[in-house]
Amino acid sequence: MSQPIKQRLESSLQNASASGRKIATYMLGNLHELPFQTAASIAEKLGISESSVGRFCRALGYEHFKALKHDLKNDLGDGPWLVGDRLQEFRQQRRESEEGASRSFELEVAALVRVHEYSHTPLWHSVAQRLSERRKIFVAGFQTERGIALCMVHLLQYLRDGVHAVDG
Repeated sequence: MSQPIKQRLESSLQNASASGRKIATYMLGNLHELPFQTAASIAEKLGISESSVGRFCRALGYEHFKALKHDLKNDLGDGPWLVGDRLQEFRQQRRESEEGASRSFELEVAALVRVHEYSHTPLWHSVAQRLSERRKIFVAGFQTERGIALCMVHLLQYLRDGVHAVDG
């Protein structure tokens, strides 16, 4: 699309309906979180219908919210994206050229930079504070997140006592 998403959202504030302004304001304030959202999750957070989110996206010139997210990925560039989308993109690139591994490496570095940026947010500090103050910590992971959860337990056990994996 020719116009960046941020500019489209700002322009839509002028003549959108009340729910459209609500959606635009939310999206502008949470651009870097949109890749991890769905139309349903945005609708729930804003107290509107999922179809309102879809209509808003169509008013911006997108077929649906997923198309907006795809265009947003191009606008934001190096932000971390959903693993499934990234894996699919990697496989496609491998088929098209041998430069796929290089692009994959760039995406991984970008994801690490984003995680480092998260470590400077108030939410990160709040979670770190909770982890340090609680007497016991229980960590659970389901299916694909199980390995990450067990790794977190293992690493936290180096720092403190009272850390347990919840399994089963």
